[in-house]
Amino acid sequence: MAHTSMTAKKTGAKKNSKRLTSQARRNLSENEVESRAVVDAFDGFIYRCSKDLKLEYMNRKLVESAGCDGVGMPCHKVLYGLDEVCPWCANDRVFSGQSVRMEIRNPRDGRWYYVVNTPVRHADGSISKQGMAIDITEQKTAREALHRAENFYRTTVNSLEEWLHVADRNLKILYANKSMTEAYGGLGGRMPLIGRKIQEAFPFLPDWVLKEYEQVFSTGKVLITQEKLQVAGQERMTETRKVPVVENGRVVRVMTVIQDVTERHRNEMQRGLAMDRMEILLKLHQMGQAGTKEILDYALEGAVKITRSRIGYLALVNKDETVLTMHSWSREAMAECAIRDKPMVFEVAKTGLWGEAVRQRRPIITNDYKSENSSKKRYPKGHVSMNRYMNIPIFDGTRMVALAGVGNKAENYDEGDVNQLTLLMNGMWQILQRRKAEEALRDEKERLAVTLVSIGDGVITTDCQGRIVMLNRMAERLTGWTQAEAAGRLLTDIFHIVDEETRQPCPDPILHVLELGKTTGVSGDILLLAKDGSSRAIEDSGAPIRDEKGGIIGVVLVFRDITEKRKAEEELLRADKLESIGLLAGGIAHDFNNILTVIMGNLSVAMLGLDSKSKIAAQLGQAERASRAAKDLTEQLLTFSKGGAPVRRTLMLADLIHDAVGFALRGSSVHCEYQLADDLWTVHVDPSQIGRVINNLALNAVQAMPRGGVLVVVGDNLVLDVSNQLPLSSGPYVHLSFRDTGGGIASENFGAIFDPFFTTKKEGSGLGLSIAYSIMIRHDGYITAEPAPGGGAIFHLYIPASGLVAEDEKTGKPGLIRGSGRVLVMDDEEYVRDVACCMLETLGYESVCVKDGRAAVETFEKARTEGSPFDVVILDLTVPGGMGGREALDLILAIDPAAVVVASSGYSHDAAMADFAACGFKARLPKPYTIVEAGEMLRELFRKTPNKQGGA
Repeated sequence: MAHTSMTAKKTGAKKNSKRLTSQARRNLSENEVESRAVVDAFDGFIYRCSKDLKLEYMNRKLVESAGCDGVGMPCHKVLYGLDEVCPWCANDRVFSGQSVRMEIRNPRDGRWYYVVNTPVRHADGSISKQGMAIDITEQKTAREALHRAENFYRTTVNSLEEWLHVADRNLKILYANKSMTEAYGGLGGRMPLIGRKIQEAFPFLPDWVLKEYEQVFSTGKVLITQEKLQVAGQERMTETRKVPVVENGRVVRVMTVIQDVTERHRNEMQRGLAMDRMEILLKLHQMGQAGTKEILDYALEGAVKITRSRIGYLALVNKDETVLTMHSWSREAMAECAIRDKPMVFEVAKTGLWGEAVRQRRPIITNDYKSENSSKKRYPKGHVSMNRYMNIPIFDGTRMVALAGVGNKAENYDEGDVNQLTLLMNGMWQILQRRKAEEALRDEKERLAVTLVSIGDGVITTDCQGRIVMLNRMAERLTGWTQAEAAGRLLTDIFHIVDEETRQPCPDPILHVLELGKTTGVSGDILLLAKDGSSRAIEDSGAPIRDEKGGIIGVVLVFRDITEKRKAEEELLRADKLESIGLLAGGIAHDFNNILTVIMGNLSVAMLGLDSKSKIAAQLGQAERASRAAKDLTEQLLTFSKGGAPVRRTLMLADLIHDAVGFALRGSSVHCEYQLADDLWTVHVDPSQIGRVINNLALNAVQAMPRGGVLVVVGDNLVLDVSNQLPLSSGPYVHLSFRDTGGGIASENFGAIFDPFFTTKKEGSGLGLSIAYSIMIRHDGYITAEPAPGGGAIFHLYIPASGLVAEDEKTGKPGLIRGSGRVLVMDDEEYVRDVACCMLETLGYESVCVKDGRAAVETFEKARTEGSPFDVVILDLTVPGGMGGREALDLILAIDPAAVVVASSGYSHDAAMADFAACGFKARLPKPYTIVEAGEMLRELFRKTPNKQGGA
């Protein structure tokens, strides 16, 4: 029975236990649901991570923010987007049992979070880091804004010129701004201001002032009073405002603001005088057609009035501020002055106080005129007696233009008088300047009308509907319409513009300007079709015409004929092409001439002493002739380069024309007719280059007439005036024309015939005419071409006339001229140095060769020091990477100003080869040269410098 009872009890206990366990599980499940609901509703992030920084839990909001469920991933990667451990990581402290709070700016989204990290111990004894993060960006921003506002408030209050302090209900000073603290020292304060009671800090205040504080505390109303205070020994008028500070409906503090209003009182006293001044200026504005003297006299009487003076004067100042010219005296001054012949002009340096304002360029006040003053001079007998005096300079910008003075005021002059007089006189001067500007504007309008009539641009103005208001004379000429015919018509009726290529009408420029509201131009190439059907290439631009308020009331259209401008641009483009080729050609010619110098020099030496009839002499002679032909080729290349400057002589052209044309026509079936004026003017040219131009034109004619024909060469004198259509200055020219009877030049090729490498011939190089063009430009002349009536072509040359007598030409072939002396040769090429020394030694000279300018200077100076100076120095102008001839020349002449130095080059950007004397050289030896040419140069050089050695 007992056993049964125990069994029953155990059974019942088990049932109760199961029931309780089931209930606990239900309760636990409900708690988890409630906890999870609370966590999900939490307005922030909740997470848990292990000691190895792996996430164990993330609430729903954090999952949504991170964009993924990062459980098992590194916390720094999921929470902050960092690849490394966070620099603010608190794991060590949290897992040691601490709770850590911090503010963090999340680099993933840039927002601020308040983060709490605490250790969480689990049932199995393990620990995790529990984290909660709340977005505090707005709160932090607000706190920072509040902090900035407080700083701004304090900065603003401390920057106020007014004195400010705040006191509590016990009248204890809680705060004082910088101005108040500084003023407290001027009021005699010695102890700190803040923390003291008002009656202790300011013991001189009467009792009624303290009662005013009681009134503000009791009524809560602003109280404004005025008091006089002694500040730093000066009496100042102050205005005090006592302002209640209310909290929860009760006045807890009073802010006192004290403002120095001394100047305001002074200004109020000046207000009446200012009104007088304004009335005077108004009268001056209304004086209409009054003369300048009348205006100045009235202004001077007004100056005496507003400064409460008895006398006054006005003087003009010259530009350098050294002379005063008296313009007028006030009526009282004229009545009291007993001087008969009153001077009108005063030198500032000799004046006393009158000139002090000019010398110092500022107002001068003298309130005790009779006292001793170093700047004062005794005024003449009969002058108005003075007791007080003030004068001011009057400026127009920075320039002093006049001087105004007043005197004998009943009381002292002060800054208020200076201000009143300065404002009046400045206003008067502005009125005068405005009148001058109005007169100038009237004159300008008249000049504008004349200008519009005479300028070279067409001008058309329209209203906003595009109807013509005005055409100037050039617009009438270009459009073919007169002002009377065009007035009131639409612009599109008279201003027909089309695209130059397509011939399609261009948009109305007026509509374009009105649409954009700013200055515009028509893009592309356009043609203006005139009333008579003719067309011109033009440029145009339009701009809105605005009224005083900025509104558009019309459009002005400006256009010009650019036909000649286009021609000039084509010439410039051609010149650019030639210059580009010149850079290449010059370099080639330089190197080629160095090579030719070696070849021709060695050939000329090798031929010495040979029997002229021997086979070797004939072969060497043939090689020398081929070298000279190569030299001619380099001269053509040099024509393109800057180094091909003309080596000019004054000569008559007739013989040069016959020789060059005859040489070109030799062996052809072309006959030449010469029509050269007997009195052709002389020209100052390079015969070789001009001969090449003539030869090229003659060769062109021969090639244009393969079956024979006639070439007519005409030469006459021509004077061009300023209106000529060529890109040439006015003056005298020799004009040559070359007319052939060939097939002519196709019209589409006329614009390119002078371009480098342009040719229509199968075997032509395209350089002949471009070389001719380059040579003519270098001679300040010009070359043109045109179709010849009836067929063929005509080329025109314009060569500036010199007006000088032609120079005698040397005749005969020079022989070998030997001599003696020491010659220093500088050249950067070794083989050039070798052949130069060989030629000089063959001629009988002792030679030394060096490779650059620095070595030449050192060798020259050493030889002079050792007593064996050089008689001649030959310098190569161009030394790549080293000192060239020009620089070496300066250093050699510094050592010996009488040194004889020769310029030598195959090409140079320098003008030394064309005008060697102007550059300091005594002669030139162009490369390539032969032994005969070198001997001739040295003979001429020693002939001009007989104190040297040399050949006979």
